[in-house]
Amino acid sequence: MSLAIFKKSCPNCKGDISSLRLKYGLPCYTCIKKPLAELIKEVKPNSVNAPKRVYYLLKQNYTLKEYARYARLLREVYKFRMLFKRTTGSDLWNAQIAWAKRALSGKSFAILAPTGMGKTVFSIFLSIYFAQRNKKIYFVLPTSLLTKQVSEKFMEYLEKIDLGIKVAYYHSMLKKSEKEKQMENIKEGNFDILITTSMFLSRKFELLKERRFDLIIVDDVDSFLKASKNVDKVLMLLGFPQDIIEKTFRLIDLRQELLRNARFKILTDNEVAEKQRELCYLESCWVLKLVRK
Repeated sequence: MSLAIFKKSCPNCKGDISSLRLKYGLPCYTCIKKPLAELIKEVKPNSVNAPKRVYYLLKQNYTLKEYARYARLLREVYKFRMLFKRTTGSDLWNAQIAWAKRALSGKSFAILAPTGMGKTVFSIFLSIYFAQRNKKIYFVLPTSLLTKQVSEKFMEYLEKIDLGIKVAYYHSMLKKSEKEKQMENIKEGNFDILITTSMFLSRKFELLKERRFDLIIVDDVDSFLKASKNVDKVLMLLGFPQDIIEKTFRLIDLRQELLRNARFKILTDNEVAEKQRELCYLESCWVLKLVRK
């Protein structure tokens, strides 16, 4: 069988690794000097305890590096999959497993996939998974109809798994009495997961601005990004100070202006020098602020 060698892709030492070892989620030969067939037999790559076995092999060989963090991530992904399977009766798709790895490693990212790939269901379970770990979640949707559908799905799933998670939601299709009840919950912060439209975020931000969320999920991010004020609000709800947000947007604007000028020569030499000085100043402020944080 022909093999491909992937540069800097070993999950432990970040060195070169064969495609077969990557396929089975194993470190490179430098990290574990055993023939692949023997290693597969010992580790059983598709089993629940495979990451633990690899971890101890690396530790025995005194070659444990990045795999410790990778093993923790795999355990988290496994727990997430079990939550999903216990509730729905089916396992995650491969694409959803890839999304889970990114989300549970603490990365912010956009999911780009056709309709029917399970983006919303995945996001619902990601919210539940984080909420049961005492995290605050905000789920933002573009329309009242979608907000209604997603909140109903949340309640349906949470009825199957009694985790004591509190959900608050608000949309225009609620009855007056339910609106009052949900608005009271939102005002009091009586929720682990909040579900609203992006319009609610824009119009009722005063109710939320003092709250901090650990995870914010935005459905239809393209339309959301067109309203730059909503982007500011989401960043504030995630805990970014207002001055950092303003400086970051100014940094982006300055870089774009200087890139356009490099191509079209629309600025004078003095204007370029002034913008470069401002750019250097803002970058130093931004880095210092993040270091202090």
